[in-house]
Amino acid sequence: MDRRRFCKLSAMAALGVCGKVSMAREANAASGFARWRITVLRRECFPDLQSRYLSDPETGPCQMFSTGQTFVVDESNYREYASGGKFCSRAWRSITEAVDASMKSSVCADANARNVAIASCGDGTRPVIFCIEIDPSDD
Repeated sequence: MDRRRFCKLSAMAALGVCGKVSMAREANAASGFARWRITVLRRECFPDLQSRYLSDPETGPCQMFSTGQTFVVDESNYREYASGGKFCSRAWRSITEAVDASMKSSVCADANARNVAIASCGDGTRPVIFCIEIDPSDD
């Protein structure tokens, strides 16, 4: 992260604007900063929870994604992903929260050093686990 961007984010945090992360993401996407490669690492399924809590106990794993599936998000297609047109909205919220946290925090120092975040969608009975590479440079 360059110094100018760091100062901008710090000023926003000081003003209490960090709760409006979607505005910051939109600004990043518009400036060409946000380029992510999202890879589906796993699709989990918990049939015991599904049978207990879902109206359809035979739902199975998430049908929207496949293990190994890859998405590249940049300024040209960011809004399509963010609007729910190309991606599950619940998973998108989890991914963007993970990216925001990894850019602002040093809690996971090793992952941040590689610009990688791991996120899972919020579906407790059939979560999908994603690897998000921020600004991948090998493409």
